[in-house]
Amino acid sequence: MAKKVQRNKETAVVGGVVGGLAHYFEQDPLLFRLGAVFALIISGVFPVLVMYVLAWYFVPVATPTANYTIDHE
Repeated sequence: MAKKVQRNKETAVVGGVVGGLAHYFEQDPLLFRLGAVFALIISGVFPVLVMYVLAWYFVPVATPTANYTIDHE
């Protein structure tokens, strides 16, 4: 199965786009978030903000992972 970029709603700060990119590249989301903030500042906010909103709309949401826990009482 091919890897896909998907928004992760479980770890999302805003829309999950940057976290989804970090998961796709198997990196720390903090690095990608810092890069996104840096890109926002350098670009004058508007171009990166438009790209983020478009990605938020077009990148599909990841299916939630099942975290089953077993109670040992």
